[in-house]
Amino acid sequence: MNYEIVVKDSFTVLEKDERQRVADEQNTIPKFWDRSLSDGTIETLLQHASDRTYVFGICYGNGHSDNEHFDYAIAVPCSPDTTAPEGFRVNTIPKRTWLKFECTGAMPKAIQDLWHEISAEFLPVSDHQPTYEMDIEAYPSGDMTAEDYKSQIWLPIADK
Repeated sequence: MNYEIVVKDSFTVLEKDERQRVADEQNTIPKFWDRSLSDGTIETLLQHASDRTYVFGICYGNGHSDNEHFDYAIAVPCSPDTTAPEGFRVNTIPKRTWLKFECTGAMPKAIQDLWHEISAEFLPVSDHQPTYEMDIEAYPSGDMTAEDYKSQIWLPIADK
């Protein structure tokens, strides 16, 4: 598994969030992305981006907040003084130590497969514990349906 440990300073994002049900996670998140592409959400985010390297998918609480729901946001980096358009919000991602995993393959299957591998194989034998406050999927521009598409999963950690 290709990963590195990175300490990242806090950064600000502009995001559009949606409440998700844990049981529906694999079905509703891709639909949220599809809607966001077709309704102008992604375009609005990119207009306010301070850096267009990635569009993020941010999962808050990793389903551990109430065991039934979690907030999921599609986001871009922005300056801290960004004024959020109606229906969006500005949020600060705190300084954290992250496990940054490389993912290769067509979305959403490749990222779902990597999540399974991280959860079932990597974390149980790792010296690191997720903080369960959030995780980030980082998507660069490109053909997300291509077998060689590269994306990342950022998982904030603490030592066990």
